[in-house]
Amino acid sequence: MTTLFFGLIVSTALSSDRVYHVDKTKGQLALIDAGLKSGLSKGQRLYVKRWVGTEYQDAGNAVVVIIAPNRAAVKRSENKNPKPLRVGDLIFESEEDREAYTSVYGAEGFQGVHWGRDIDKLGDIETLFDTGVSCNGIDFYQKLLDISEVDDVEIENIDYSFVDGKFAGVVLNTRGVLNFAKLKSACIKKFGKMDRINKELRLIFWKRDRVIIILKYDESSEEGSLFIASEQIYEQQKTYSLLLNN
Repeated sequence: MTTLFFGLIVSTALSSDRVYHVDKTKGQLALIDAGLKSGLSKGQRLYVKRWVGTEYQDAGNAVVVIIAPNRAAVKRSENKNPKPLRVGDLIFESEEDREAYTSVYGAEGFQGVHWGRDIDKLGDIETLFDTGVSCNGIDFYQKLLDISEVDDVEIENIDYSFVDGKFAGVVLNTRGVLNFAKLKSACIKKFGKMDRINKELRLIFWKRDRVIIILKYDESSEEGSLFIASEQIYEQQKTYSLLLNN
């Protein structure tokens, strides 16, 4: 059984508001999702973060070596024994942006995957399968192998939601009132004071920096659900109010 504390990426608004992802690597070179229109220039110094355990950590610097219309190639800028970049590393245009990414609380993703990430660029895409469930333009997937415990809460399964092929949110499903009580306690510890409570629907709601969190319990089925998602993506789909009222 794998144990994981809420694997949420923490961030605040970035000065450039641009975070690039390493998509492919070959030797010392790495491709990132940026191009000529991004404003990057050859020789520009960049700053790297890497997912380690349960959080992103500073991982040195990189430099732009090639700029194409839709892609850019970068490599490490350290002179002595540079460690190669990895798929999934985050690339920032300024050191201030890299520092800001973890300076203020705000959930921006799950288990190292940033909201808005293209489904075909996920490193473990082969473990995802389409559940066949689609609602209001949102498609749901699950993993063949996934975490089974979060903060001592047994997890039945996790639904990963995608809007137009972009990662939008997760739903962690539990069973039993004891598990729900543990999950509620963990949420209060992680997210702080609730912003809204609906006692009749057994629903608790938090709104943080660009993220919505909904915790719900169904007494008849004894099923609890924790919904964490990108506020921006769901508002674009006009499903925000539906999620709160269903």
